[in-house]
Amino acid sequence: MQILVIDDHQLFADGLRLVLEDIAEVTSCTVALSGEAALAILDEETKYDLIVVDLHLPGIDGTSLLRSLEARQSSIPLVVISATDSVEEIKGALDLGARGFIPKSFDRAEIQAALKTIVAGERFLPADIAEKIKRIEQSKISFPDMPERVTSLGITKRQYDVLTYVAKGYSNKQIANSLYLTEHTIKVHIKALFKSLQASNRTQLVQIAESKNLLR
Repeated sequence: MQILVIDDHQLFADGLRLVLEDIAEVTSCTVALSGEAALAILDEETKYDLIVVDLHLPGIDGTSLLRSLEARQSSIPLVVISATDSVEEIKGALDLGARGFIPKSFDRAEIQAALKTIVAGERFLPADIAEKIKRIEQSKISFPDMPERVTSLGITKRQYDVLTYVAKGYSNKQIANSLYLTEHTIKVHIKALFKSLQASNRTQLVQIAESKNLLR
């Protein structure tokens, strides 16, 4: 098995290569320090059996790289190894075809065990990440696609999710925990909602949303 590692941190990439080459099924491991370099390698060679990519890359980031590979109809299995703690970002990578997510905080044995699972053709996610993604998916059932009366006001899906929680009386911290976002991000969304609905506070925001029949 030949693996392509894409990570802009040379020290980590070299260390990961050693970890990978210690797995019996792995015959060789190539390192690319950017998304652009990886695409150039893949343009010349299609011999790789697995791609390991970080999401936070300069230039073409990991998510954009996944989209590019999807557009190319690449059949090479891919796994994300990243320090990101954004569940939405991780879920986005999975939706784009990644077979799993491995935190960079994992030790050597944990990384090897996770990769062996993926090499065997199975999906790998840490238990806590899998549970959070499950909750997000359940949340989408509770908050289905937005009606036209909402989108016509320029309110995004995420802003609408925040608005719904505000109407339920949730604090910024509670909303952030429910949506797996930062409190700063929630504040940004609420500020945008104030502007879209011409409200000056949370109470007025909910009143205007109800008057416009935006809430179910």
